Amino acid sequence: WDDGVAFEEYIGQKLDQGYVDTDIKKEVEDAMYVNPWITDVTDWRSSMDEKHDKLHLVFTAVTDFGETEVDEFV
Repeated sequence: WDDGVAFEEYIGQKLDQGYVDTDIKKEVEDAMYVNPWITDVTDWRSSMDEKHDKLHLVFTAVTDFGETEVDEFV
């Protein structure tokens, strides 16, 4: 993942879903909006695995050229 979010700081942390859905979502959005063609981030879904070493992020990036779904484990 090379869009400017330092996910390493979250590895091993026991993050509650509320934190993931607010703070990490905001970090991802801020990193995505650096690209002037990205106009919105929608359909946000996320989950942390049981060992708290992988974060699963799914969202739609809305751009000037259309929409694309992002489905990544970080």
